[in-house]
Amino acid sequence: MQIALIIDKLFLKLEKLENVPNIIQGISIALLTILVPLAIAIILEIYQKRKSPEKEFAALDLLVLLDDIVKVKRLIVIVFCIFTPLFFWDILSGELRLLILLIFVVSISILSHIIFQVYSWVKGDKWEFRFAYLKKTRHKNDDLFKVWSSVWNVSNIPYFREKQLFNIFSSCCNELWNNEKKRFTFQELISIFSETIDNRSIRFLKHNKNFHTVIFNWRYIAWQEKNYNKNENPAHEYSFFILDDLFKHIEIKLMKKDICIFLKTFKNHVEKIKDEEYRRNILLPFYNIFFHNIIEVFNTKFRWNNCFPKEWKITKTNFNKNSIARITLDEFFRFYKWRRRFREKVYDPYLEELSYNLFPTVDPINWALILIFAFVDSENRVKSTLEQKQNFGNYGRSYSTSKSNNITKIKKNEEKKTIELALEIFPEIFSKENLQKYIKQLESKTYSSNTSKENKREKLHYFFKEMLKLKESND
Repeated sequence: MQIALIIDKLFLKLEKLENVPNIIQGISIALLTILVPLAIAIILEIYQKRKSPEKEFAALDLLVLLDDIVKVKRLIVIVFCIFTPLFFWDILSGELRLLILLIFVVSISILSHIIFQVYSWVKGDKWEFRFAYLKKTRHKNDDLFKVWSSVWNVSNIPYFREKQLFNIFSSCCNELWNNEKKRFTFQELISIFSETIDNRSIRFLKHNKNFHTVIFNWRYIAWQEKNYNKNENPAHEYSFFILDDLFKHIEIKLMKKDICIFLKTFKNHVEKIKDEEYRRNILLPFYNIFFHNIIEVFNTKFRWNNCFPKEWKITKTNFNKNSIARITLDEFFRFYKWRRRFREKVYDPYLEELSYNLFPTVDPINWALILIFAFVDSENRVKSTLEQKQNFGNYGRSYSTSKSNNITKIKKNEEKKTIELALEIFPEIFSKENLQKYIKQLESKTYSSNTSKENKREKLHYFFKEMLKLKESND
């Protein structure tokens, strides 16, 4: 009963109040007077930023301010809710006037909240607003391209912010990937990221294992769709193309800086996928870039023993047990033929570096001679090899030991490993019949002592006789 009396008295009071509209208008106009100039100043600042060469997050910040902080559409509704009912204040009863007051209180609360949000934007951490907006925007296809272009075109983003941005970005891309109708949007976003890869910090590209894993997995899924999907879809092929392009961009950038962590993550990915066709598909571009940029690695922290997977190097054991080592060998041979075609008479530091380190158990000097012999483009291998310039294999291995007998033993072991690997890799070239033929041809040739041709003749003669002995002992 008492509550009912209080409400009745309140209604009577409201019916007698005539200054309420003026009070509401005064409070509302005061708040809008604070909000509007502040918002305009921020928007003008953002537009000025858009004209500058850097354009740091200009498009993103404008959308955050308009759609997430000020929320222009909501602001218009609030202003309408505050001022429109006041025109009817004089003709309304107490109950409806109470409703208008409630609407006013709610509207003023929201308006005050907007002002505090704008203040926080100006004085506080803009990143939290950006992250919140980006997480919401992944469901708005219309803004995705504009927003992420604004993000990835910025360079010098702090490393931990780059990680957070990429986590949101990858989550957004995963949602798009799983929706066939939105695949084109996915492709647009990956293209943006790939085109702006030079803006990413080396620390992000180098240390972010999650980033490496995501890119590898996307590429693998795209490859599966392209190769195993019965319904041929150009979108699948294009998805693979842009992801493969991104993979190459990352490797090229890291080859010039530090590729070790990338290699460890890459090794885990390749070895986890047992599909041999896929392994070849991803290792072919990897080795093409790796081999062509191997000299630039000298200026980085790359160390063969610490960075490159030892299981992928070519030894007799790896060749027989590890398919990846055989792929390494195939790609090295492809690169070798290309290099020899153009640099046959000039010292080749690329072949020097690769033959020395990819074949860790052999004697590098003698192995270079065997490779030249195996790939010489002539029917008369012996004559052509002796007459060709050996443009790599100039350096043997160095050992930290002062005992000469140990070094002799090591060298003998290297020779043995060289012979075994040559027979394993080139069984047809070094067949028993061919070895006998090569030995006769070498014995029929004579050159002046201590000449390059005579030294090569003696080495080949020695190695071929040792190969023949090993073959005869195994028969």
